[in-house]
Amino acid sequence: MFKINEKNYELKYGIKRIEMIEAVTEMPVMSSLQRNKGMLSIQHLKVYFAYGLQDTDGEYIDINKGMEQAEKLMEAEGYIKLNMAIVAALQRDCAFLFQTD
Repeated sequence: MFKINEKNYELKYGIKRIEMIEAVTEMPVMSSLQRNKGMLSIQHLKVYFAYGLQDTDGEYIDINKGMEQAEKLMEAEGYIKLNMAIVAALQRDCAFLFQTD
């Protein structure tokens, strides 16, 4: 959960959001995660965050505002914390990406 301007947000992903992220980054999600052992590039981190940021009413934030917030949170909270939140949300919401059976 993230608090931005006194409003609560969470990261929420689904197939449509994943498709949007892959279109923007021009890379499959799993390739991006495996490339650097789960550590997204800063550019990809901002995209994943912006496209996944949803308010408590279920509305996704404007992408440009999401990118700005990603940068601010990265500077305030640290890259690792933000990256871990994204990966955890992907594992929670898109478990099908991580199935091996």
